[in-house]
Amino acid sequence: MQHSVIHDPERRRFLVRELGHEAYLEYYELPDGSLDYSHTYTPNEIRGRGIATAIIRQALEYARTKGKQVIPSCPFVQTYADRHREYAPVIAERWRHSRDESPSDD
Repeated sequence: MQHSVIHDPERRRFLVRELGHEAYLEYYELPDGSLDYSHTYTPNEIRGRGIATAIIRQALEYARTKGKQVIPSCPFVQTYADRHREYAPVIAERWRHSRDESPSDD
């Protein structure tokens, strides 16, 4: 299903309006120009439709086209980035990791 993702820079959100509800990803621009993707929210009434995934994908594409680095402080954004390695170049280096990495016992 296609979702129309809207970028609302005044509210610092990427959002989808569906069935009278609003799902969104909030972000903050940091002094160094990077974007902190801090919080994703989808109302219960519209969950399970791939809306949050569409929002995150669009937000990461935005960062890529603008040459911005992303800090995925929202766990859902981090999980998406871990599973879609094509977005690794836009993730701030200190946040890049893979779910299958584990600390060494050395």
